[in-house]
Amino acid sequence: MTLKQPGEAIHENKSLWIYDLVKATTRLYFNLRGFRMIDAHHIPQTGGAILSANHITGMDPFAVGQPSRRRVYFMTKKELFK
Repeated sequence: MTLKQPGEAIHENKSLWIYDLVKATTRLYFNLRGFRMIDAHHIPQTGGAILSANHITGMDPFAVGQPSRRRVYFMTKKELFK
C-alpha cells in the first residue's frame, strides 16, 4: 500500500476517534498533574514540522503531541515492536 497523504492508512480504517480520545485523556492528565507547555506557539498551524523528544520517559510521545492543534503522526523503529 502506498500512502498518498500523511495518515491515509489511519483514515481508511476509521480509527481517528481513538487518537482524539487519547489526546483528550492525556491533556486532562497533564492538566491535573500541573504540566504546562512552553513555547507551543512556535508550532506552525500549517505546513510541515518535526517535533522531537529526548525520551526521558514513555510519556514523551503524548507530551510532544499535546501542544499541537493539528493531528500528529509518529515514526518509530521496528525494534520497538519486538
